[in-house]
Amino acid sequence: MFGYSVAGGDFDGDGYDDLAVGVPSEAIHGANVTGVVNVIYGSPAGLHAQGDQVWD
Repeated sequence: MFGYSVAGGDFDGDGYDDLAVGVPSEAIHGANVTGVVNVIYGSPAGLHAQGDQVWD
């Protein structure tokens, strides 16, 4: 369920808006339905995939 919850803000302090996306049913390290947060960082051109982070 990518996008179950979302939050925006400047999470890395670089002056550009970033996006945190909740994925509550993601399996991590063999454990089912653990969940992750995918952080997509912003830039002068908008959101970009380079340097994205997944927190579990």
